[in-house]
Amino acid sequence: MKYENDIYYINQVLQGNTFAFTHLINKHKNPLFNLAIKIIKNRESAEECVQDAFLKAYNSIADFRSNAKFSTWMYKIVYNTAISATRKYNPIKEDITEFEEIIEDESILNAIDNLHNEEKKKYIDLALDSLEESDRAIIVLYYFEEKSLEEIAEITNLHTSNIKTKLFRSRKKLFAEFNNILKNELIDWV
Repeated sequence: MKYENDIYYINQVLQGNTFAFTHLINKHKNPLFNLAIKIIKNRESAEECVQDAFLKAYNSIADFRSNAKFSTWMYKIVYNTAISATRKYNPIKEDITEFEEIIEDESILNAIDNLHNEEKKKYIDLALDSLEESDRAIIVLYYFEEKSLEEIAEITNLHTSNIKTKLFRSRKKLFAEFNNILKNELIDWV
C-alpha cells in the first residue's frame, strides 16, 4: 500500500477524520514494535506499549510540530513508554561491576565468521538482552533502525555527546557479552 506523507494524515486527523490516524499506525507500527520489544523483551508488553504510544500520540496530535518528523516523535513516545514500563516492573539497579578489557581471542573471532546469519542473530539478541534497557534502545535505534545521533538525542532527551559515549560503552559491553556467549558455546561444542 502506498501512503501519503505523514503531515497529510495528521492534517486529516486535525480536521476531524479520525480514520486517517489508522494510516499512520499501519505505516509506523512495525519499526516501533521492534524498538519496544528490544527494550521490554516481552511480546505482549511491547504490543501494549506501542498501543499506548499511539493513543498518547493521538490524544496530543494537536501538539505535534509540523516541522518535525512524525516517526521521530513516535520513537520518542515509544522509547519513553517502554522505559517507564520496564522501570515499573524492574526497579533500577546500579551497575557496580566494571567491564574487563575486551580480549580479542582469535578463536572467538573465527567462530563469529563461521556462524550463519540465523545463528548470529540469536547470539546478538542474547548479547543485547544483557544490556540495560536504555543502552539496548540506543543500540537498536542506531544500528537496526538507522537513526542519526541527532534523532536519537531527540528521542531520548540526551545530548549527542552522551549518545556517542553510551554507544561506545554499549558496543564494548555488547562485544564482551558476545565474546562470553561464544566462549561458552565453544566449550560446549568441544
